[in-house]
Amino acid sequence: MSFKQIQTLTMPFDTDQQTLLDLSLTGINGHQAISELFKPVTIGGKIALKELFDHPLNDVDIIVQRQRAIRFLQQEQPKVKLDKEETDFIEHYLNSFNREETFSKIRAYKNQFKNWIKPSSQHYIVSRGVRLLIYQLHHITDTLEAYTNLLPVHIAELQLLSKGLVALIRPLLVFKSKAGRNFNAVELEELDFLFRYSKKHEVKQYLLALYQLDVFMAAAKTGDDLNFCYPEIILSDEPELRLNGFFHPFVKEPVVNNLEFNYQQNLCFITGANMAGKSTLLKSIGICTYLAHLGFPAPAASMYTTVFNGMFTTINLADNIVAGHSHFYSEVLRIKHVALQIGTIKKILILFDELFRGTNVKDAHDASLAIIKAFAQVKTSLFIVSTHIVEVAEELKVQENIFFKCLGTTMQRDKAVYNYQLKDGISNERLGMRIIEDEGLVDIITAQVGN
Repeated sequence: MSFKQIQTLTMPFDTDQQTLLDLSLTGINGHQAISELFKPVTIGGKIALKELFDHPLNDVDIIVQRQRAIRFLQQEQPKVKLDKEETDFIEHYLNSFNREETFSKIRAYKNQFKNWIKPSSQHYIVSRGVRLLIYQLHHITDTLEAYTNLLPVHIAELQLLSKGLVALIRPLLVFKSKAGRNFNAVELEELDFLFRYSKKHEVKQYLLALYQLDVFMAAAKTGDDLNFCYPEIILSDEPELRLNGFFHPFVKEPVVNNLEFNYQQNLCFITGANMAGKSTLLKSIGICTYLAHLGFPAPAASMYTTVFNGMFTTINLADNIVAGHSHFYSEVLRIKHVALQIGTIKKILILFDELFRGTNVKDAHDASLAIIKAFAQVKTSLFIVSTHIVEVAEELKVQENIFFKCLGTTMQRDKAVYNYQLKDGISNERLGMRIIEDEGLVDIITAQVGN
């Protein structure tokens, strides 16, 4: 079953372009992409990876099935060899030109004779494509046979498809197939007729399953190399998220953090000075959540989550010059969009970084306070809001379902040192002027006077 077919059978995990951009999930606008952490070998595998990344799921069974397939490949490491050039050639062979819809021995001998007189590219493509496909089918069948009783659903489907095609091939061969051997004219005609006409659908399904295996092998390798965990799914109608030792996969030597909350305390309010790491922290949480809903390993030591119906972020929101929207109005429209989603989708994760940075301090304070209080009443979803307007936090302490985390800094030799460690409480640190002084901005500007 292809990713598109799976998606039509389940309700999608809802998100949008702004979220994909904020989290750099698929490489929008030239940003390094989280999807690029996973490196399938074949062209078909790369296409399948993109299709999968474009369609996160909220179906528990399919998420768990994918996890089992990837974990199996990481733990058991079956000796499946996927050669990029050979697999891509098989795809090229199957799609290179139209195949006659009938089988003919006469045509087989004619084609052999013509190729003997003057070798043709078409004959080369067919003969090599048939050989490579047969070799690959035998390799997949034989390799997975040793794990028959252990195979997860997705990989068992590939084994079933490959065994079925091998069973169809055997009666057509005069001699037992050996890797690289040439077929006589009638065998080649019969095999080509089988692969590209009579059993074309089965071959296509086999390749889709093979590309899926390619994706899962890539996910298993990345999970192993980067010490990702396999998120545990909490079966509950109430939203809950617990992250232990989570980190951003693009940060070298990252500081790991812990965070957990649920519908009883459904809004996490994060404070910290400029450059303390609030945006990166929110992105890390979003990335873990998104990968969990792909059935992929996630950048954390451990993760426990209910299955959400969607996720929306506002981290790198820009003004819209074309539409004539200021940054503040873009923020207002974004919050309105998210509010409408909360009312229709339910059980979503919302990440807001620095609410209302596009207006004056007084309006930002009043607007942030009003919006956060309203969000906190929506117990069917979880919210994380970061800000450096600590006065808002002070006024929210009376809300029982809001809890407070902060990212602290220390001063060493009159320099701000950021530890990026999440802890309980509210940060009152104001380092904007300190950063300006550290960079010597006033001195640089003053030095220009009279030049």
